[in-house]
Order: sequence, then structure tokens, then C-alpha cells
Amino acid sequence: MRIKLKIRTKLLLSILTVTAIVYTASMGYMSAKLQNLALKDAKEIADAYARENANLTKANLNVDMNMTRGLAHSLSKIKDIPKNQQVESIKRALEGVAVENPEFLSVWVNFEISTFDSTYKKDYGRQRYTFWWENNALRYKEEILNLDGDNVTGAYFLMKQSKEETVLNPYWFTYLEGGKPILESSVCVPLIENNRFLGVFGLDLSLERFQPIVESIKPFENSFAYLVSNDGAIVAHPNRELVGKKIKEVMPLLDSLNNISEQIKTGKAFNYSTLDSSLASTVYVSYAPIFIGKSKTPWSIAIVAPLKVLVKEADIAFRNSLMIGVFGFLLLMGVLWVLAYNITHPLVRTISVIRSLAKGEFDTNNLLEANTGDEIEDISTSVNTLIQGLGKTTEFAKEIGVGNLEVNYQSLGRNDMLGKALLEMQKSLVHSKNQEEVRRQEDEKHSWATRGLAMFAEILRQNNNNLEELSYQVISNLVKYSNCNLGGLFLKNEDNASDKYLELKSCYAYDKRKFLEKRVEISEGLVGRCAQESETIYLTEIPEGYITIASGLGEKSPTCLLLVPLTLNDDVFGVIEIASLEIIEDYVVEFIEKIGETIAATLSNVKINIRTVELLEASRQQSEELASQEEEMRQNMEELQATQEEAARKTGEMESLINALNASSYVVEYSLDGRITSVNDAFVAVLNKPREAVIGEHHSANIVLDAKQKKEYDKFWNDLRRGVIKKETTKLKVNNETYTFLETYTPIYDENRKIYKILKIAHNITDFTHK
Repeated sequence: MRIKLKIRTKLLLSILTVTAIVYTASMGYMSAKLQNLALKDAKEIADAYARENANLTKANLNVDMNMTRGLAHSLSKIKDIPKNQQVESIKRALEGVAVENPEFLSVWVNFEISTFDSTYKKDYGRQRYTFWWENNALRYKEEILNLDGDNVTGAYFLMKQSKEETVLNPYWFTYLEGGKPILESSVCVPLIENNRFLGVFGLDLSLERFQPIVESIKPFENSFAYLVSNDGAIVAHPNRELVGKKIKEVMPLLDSLNNISEQIKTGKAFNYSTLDSSLASTVYVSYAPIFIGKSKTPWSIAIVAPLKVLVKEADIAFRNSLMIGVFGFLLLMGVLWVLAYNITHPLVRTISVIRSLAKGEFDTNNLLEANTGDEIEDISTSVNTLIQGLGKTTEFAKEIGVGNLEVNYQSLGRNDMLGKALLEMQKSLVHSKNQEEVRRQEDEKHSWATRGLAMFAEILRQNNNNLEELSYQVISNLVKYSNCNLGGLFLKNEDNASDKYLELKSCYAYDKRKFLEKRVEISEGLVGRCAQESETIYLTEIPEGYITIASGLGEKSPTCLLLVPLTLNDDVFGVIEIASLEIIEDYVVEFIEKIGETIAATLSNVKINIRTVELLEASRQQSEELASQEEEMRQNMEELQATQEEAARKTGEMESLINALNASSYVVEYSLDGRITSVNDAFVAVLNKPREAVIGEHHSANIVLDAKQKKEYDKFWNDLRRGVIKKETTKLKVNNETYTFLETYTPIYDENRKIYKILKIAHNITDFTHK
């Protein structure tokens, strides 16, 4: 029986003496040299950890910045849609972001007033729309700010000047009165069009999100990390008492010696060593900058590691390197002196295979063969196992590369890290593919709706003088664009006030124009009920015989039926009826509902135009009648002269009444945009200003509005412009004194019955309200 000795035994027996001499001679030199090199490598590793975590934090913030940038681009297009839809579009966009991203504290946008109001000529004044979460409920408010000028030290004004993306420095804020402040920051992107500043869109983020990330960063024993903003404020730190404080407050001496705050602000990577009293040892501190989007306010992340730990790691690295060197030296000596043939041959083969593996070259059919009974055989077996495992891994990676994400992979063992990483990659790719498909479908729906809105806007613009052609173009294009089969447009006929009904104005099916006469009484059938209730009706179970769709292949009942009312300011102008053999998707229903409002507005204008033509014709006929009455009017001149004398007398009385009104009341005249055009002496005396300073002031100046008045302020002026007389009790604050007025607002018409100004008559009831 042949005795097999392990390589270790063979080497010990043959070259133990030589090894001891060489090891003793080289130990001293290697110990000092490699110690310094290992320590240097450990510091470089600490720097690398800092850079790696800086990149992770940057990626985290860039997700929010990219989202903000994309939404800002969308919101900058709001001004191009009809004015009566702008505020609702802004609210829908902000609310959608807030609902889909509840981790955001608030979502807001500021628009310059001049963006939407071309008559507003001042370069200041803004409107702010905000959605925020409060007690798990979404809140909303609108504000008008900076009517007296921009705050030149505020973040909004600075972004207005720079027109650059910005991540605001951390600040404490609470959305609840008396609530606990939260350390937060805002990611802001300006809305720019042709280098013109339109406003700012932003997200408010809680910086608590970075606390668990920072606390998890412990690359070395007793090491820790902390995150610092551009102004030197500590954003996250294992010691939460330091969060929100400035570097120059927490470590003033270190800040002065190493210029920490300034280097963070300029985005530099730097490091230093210092004594840490909390760890009672010298520590190595490495800072890595974090550049967020296009912002010029970089943050920084710091890794703090005790030097003794780094030395410990260096010692371990040194010992491991030394052991490997000794083992290699012993192996080499054994090959040269004792086992030249028995060891050299399989080692050369093994080295060749390992070198090929290092270059990524291997063949699962070309495995090592070794039956030496020692470590060489174990190495060969392990290399063969590695080759076979890499072969499976390569096949798996190839399948993934060609898009087969369903391929199965069996790990080589419980601790197969590469296998686990590949399986995680597979899961991530499957998830990304699914998410990309969802995003693609949503983008297609949004693009489809946008194109449709543009197309129908052009159709409505081109055919707004012919009701018949307009009706046909609307329903034919709507049926084709929504990929349905049949559609009809019913319009309310109000020619006879005592006999109002819905009239089928146009019908379209299968690329053919249908000429049908159909009268539907209001509240009769589905069409009448849709008009009466002013609500959309969507049916997938249609009453038998209600409607059929005919083609060359026969007749068939539709799968679903959609009826959408055409409403404008709560007034129903008609009903769109759409039938389809396929299910109508929700986004198509929403699109038809949205354009229904625009169609209603256009129909209203067309009816008004038709009515105007009829009135002009009636006016022409009346002119002819008036010409025939001229003679009779001449005969009545004497009577008119007497009437004029009476009118002169009444004019004198009216002047006396106006003087009495000015003496007893406060009289102010406003333009339709709410600015003072005329004011009597009594009101000027209350304001204690020159008349020239009062003229041009906005109605909201000096007025103290309660929450309800603020909410209904725009509606208040819209009602006045529509001719509604308003009575209000208003508080006015002048020179730290508050007056209470009982006011009556009356729209004033010109000779064409068009409102051109608003008259306010007010009475001071301050003394009565204080009693």
C-alpha cells in the first residue's frame, strides 16, 4: 500500500530549515514596509466608501430632481391651454403627484401673475398653488403673494434671477399649528420658456429619510457616517441631537483648521485626521461631495473611522499577505527541491486553466485531471467545480441577455453570492420590464389624449360658424378617433320656450354620414336622462333592441354604450352618444368627458352667433320701420322739447342726489380687473393718502379677508363681471386701525349693455360692530 503524504508534510520534511531562515530574514523588512502600504490602502478604501455612499445619496436625490424637472416641464405648458381650464389643470397635476407620492410633504407651484394675465404688466406678484399632507389627509390652498414687490432675499427671488435648479438648504418647518417642526428641504426647478421666467415648481422632502441610510453606513468597526448640506448643516447623524446644527457650531476648531464648511460649499473631496473624544482615539475623516442634478449647491457625506481600526485592518491584510507569500515560497521551494515532477505538472496545468478563467475563457469539456491525493487534487476538483458553475452562470446570463427573463437558475450552494446576485438581477429586470410597460401604456394614453385635444380644438375653431357642419365633424371624428362604431350628437332645441327637446343633429357610423331625424324629450330614455341629470352614463349591459350596429356582415348589438352630457357652467347644451362593439377604456371616457366641456363652449358660441345674425336682421327691419316713423317723430319734437326741459330739471335733482351720496357714503369705482379708477373725498380721507396714490390700487389692498372670503375671492369678482350685484361686510386696515364697512357692489353697463366698471357704495359701521 502506497503512503500518500500531504504537500504540507512533504514541504516540512524537505525545506523546513531553509524556510525558517528566509522567513526570519525577511520578516523585519516586510513588516515595516507593508504596514505603511496597508495603512495607505485602508485610507483609500475609506475614501472609496465615502465616494460610493455619496453616489448612492446622489442617486436618491436625483430621482426627486428628475421627477421635479419632468413635472416642471409639463406645468410650463399649462399657460397654452384655455384660461378657464388652467387652474383646474394645475390642481389636477399637483394632486396627482401628491397622491402618487405620499412620501412628499408637499407639492407646490408658483406662477408669475403675468404668466396667465397679459394685462398685468408688473414684474412681481405671484400665485401659489399647494397640496400638502396633514393628518393623513390631502390639503389644498391657493395664495396671491408679492403684490407689493418681490422679497429680494428669499429663495423664490434668487431662483427667479438665476433660473437654475436648486436644492434648498435644510430648514425646520411644520404644517400643523403648534405641531413639532420637521427638518426638510425643497427640490425646486424653475419654469422657463424662451429664457422667460414663468414660475417655480417644487417638492418638499423630509430629511428624516436619510437618517436610517446614514445609520446603516458602518464600513469599519466603530466607524460611522453623517450627511451635511451645502450650508454646513448636519442633515443626518447617528447622534440625532446634532441633526440640524451647523458644522461651525458643533466643531468650530476643526472647521477653522480644515476649512470644512468652505470645502463642502465648493464641492471638494477632502480628508483629515483628528482626535475624537467620543471614541477616545484618533480618527480618519473622509468627505465626498454630492452633486444633485444641475444644482450648484452640492452636499457632502463624511465617513469617520478610528485609525486603530484601520491599522487593525492593515495588520490583518499584512498577515494574510505574508502567509500567502510564505505559502507560495514554500510551494515553490518544494517544487524546485523535492517534488519537481509530481507537483510541477499538475500546477502548470492548473495555472493555465486559472489564467484562462481570469481572462473569462473556459471550456466545460476541458476539465483538470489529478489523482495525487493531496491539495493539488483538491485544487483541481475546486477549479473543475468553478468551471462547471461558470458554465451554468454563463448560459443563464446569455438567456437573460437575449431577453429570456423566465429562464431558471439553480444556485451552486447556500452561499453562492454570484448566483444570488444574478437571481436578484433577474427579478430586477423583470420588475423593470413590467414597470416600463406600464409607463409606456400610460404615456401612450396621455399622448393620445393630448393629440385628441389638439385635433378637436382645431375642428371646433374651423367650424364655429356652421352648426350642422360642426356637429358632423365633431361626431364623425370622435367616433373614428375613439375607435368606436357608431355615434350621435344630440343638441338641446330651445326655439320654443314651452317645447324644449333634444334633437339628433348628426349621426355617424362605419365611415358613413347618417341622415336621421330623431326627437328625444328631456328626461325620456337614456339620452334624456343623461341631459336631465347632467351625468355620464356608461353601460355594458344595453337594453335589448335599444340600438344595433349594421355592416355588410349583418347587424349586431354593441358591447357598451357611453352617453356624455355637454355642459358649460351647469347648463346642458346636448348629449354625445357613442356605441362600440369593443369595451371603451376609462381613459377614452375621460377624454370624451373633457372635450365635452370644450364642445359645449363652442356650441354656446355658435348659438350666440346665430342669434346675433337673427338680431341683426331684425334690427335692419326695425331701421326701415324707423325711417317710416321719422315724420311722426318730427311732429313729436315739440313734445320732446318739453320733455328735455323736464329732464334738465331731473338732472339737477340727480346731481343733488350724487352730492348727498358722496357726503354720506364712501364711493369707489373699479375697473373689471379690480383696480380703483375713481374715488370720492370721503374714502381718500379714510386711506390718508393722496388721490394719485389711491388711483390704480387693487381692490385687495389693505383688506382683511377671512378664510371664506379668501377662498371665494375669485368667484366674487367673476360674479361681478357677470352682472351679479354683491353686498359684503369688509374689514379695511389702515395705519394700524381697522374699519368695518357695509358695501354694495353694482356692475355698471355702457350703452351697449356691456359691463365696463364696478361701483361700490360703502358705509362705515365700525362703531356699530364695536358696541
